[in-house]
Amino acid sequence: MAQSIPTNVLVKIVNEKGFKPWAKSFPPSGSRPPFLMGISFDNSFASIYQRWEIKPFEEGYTIQNKGNGFWAYSKDGEAFTSNLFDPSHCKWYIESAGEGIYKIQVPAQDLVWTVKSREPDYPLSVYLAPADGNDNQNFSFAAEEN
Repeated sequence: MAQSIPTNVLVKIVNEKGFKPWAKSFPPSGSRPPFLMGISFDNSFASIYQRWEIKPFEEGYTIQNKGNGFWAYSKDGEAFTSNLFDPSHCKWYIESAGEGIYKIQVPAQDLVWTVKSREPDYPLSVYLAPADGNDNQNFSFAAEEN
């Protein structure tokens, strides 16, 4: 039986590769808007910055970090969070990959969230890449307490 996407509740977005890190987005430091902040992945507790809310929007979904209030945002082949809501950049398709696993995709493009490091010693972050079936493109949603 297919699981439904948990909407309108707080979730932790967990990557299914290896040690199963989860998504975080932190607030900006002392600059001026508009803000584009990275989405990082690791296993360390990040309080409210690891809490996300997924909401139905048009034929897809929005993904909002509840710690900084920023929206998951795609632009020029990259994924960020932004303080600005733009429907053309903040809408995502979330497709089941079976057994509670999902892919997060840019609408009308073969680009999905992909967790990787820019360099070997860098932290894990979200990038957009063509779907290739690897676990670094698979995600689950774990309930978070308010």
